[in-house]
Amino acid sequence: MKKKYLAIGLLSSLLFGNVVTASAEQITRNAETEGEVTLSIIDDVDTVDPDPDPGPGIIIPPVQTGEFSITYVPTLNFGIHDNVNSTGLLKFEAQAESFEVNDDSGEEVLRPHFAQIRDTRDVSTGWTLRVEQVTPFINDNNVQLNGASITFSNPRLSQAWDSEVAIHSNPVTISAEHGSQILMGAEVLNGRGWNSITWGTLNGEVNPNIVLEIPGERANGQFTSELNWSLSNVPSSLAPVI
Repeated sequence: MKKKYLAIGLLSSLLFGNVVTASAEQITRNAETEGEVTLSIIDDVDTVDPDPDPGPGIIIPPVQTGEFSITYVPTLNFGIHDNVNSTGLLKFEAQAESFEVNDDSGEEVLRPHFAQIRDTRDVSTGWTLRVEQVTPFINDNNVQLNGASITFSNPRLSQAWDSEVAIHSNPVTISAEHGSQILMGAEVLNGRGWNSITWGTLNGEVNPNIVLEIPGERANGQFTSELNWSLSNVPSSLAPVI
């Protein structure tokens, strides 16, 4: 009987005896670094000279102001022409634009035509610049130059900041019979800063890269047409210039 109780007592000790566990001491080590950011506040100017070598630069009167705006677009003057035929195709080149030099001389210089937009928003949603001939060329007697059109060619891009922007590559033609045409644009997160599209170079006092064509009959008088330049916060569909 003693051996039997001894065996039971040993088994009880194994099943119900105290259990002892060991845990490692917690160790924490720290290291320090720094966060850094460099900011350059935007120069609050309305327009920027698009000429890559402007010298003293020119004074460009802003069309609009603000962080998202059309800062400049050209007025197109195709000149005064005497003794023209009443029928047949006519072509006229745009007169160069004149700007005051940005100094105290009062001197003026001729420049090729350009359009400029500003996008200094903190985050750009992209944008598109379009132009449309809203009304036909018409004189004081309500005579229209039917079929007249304006063609823009040989564009080049100028930028104040380095950001991906697209411009039209082929000649763009506008007329009262057709809708707006895309000139320049940027995709989302691109196109920030001041971006300009300039059409060609001057030939004397005219710009052969902006041409008015009049195909039909015409009459005497001064003819005018309204152009609408539109900047929207819609990303461009043009291929970007790399």
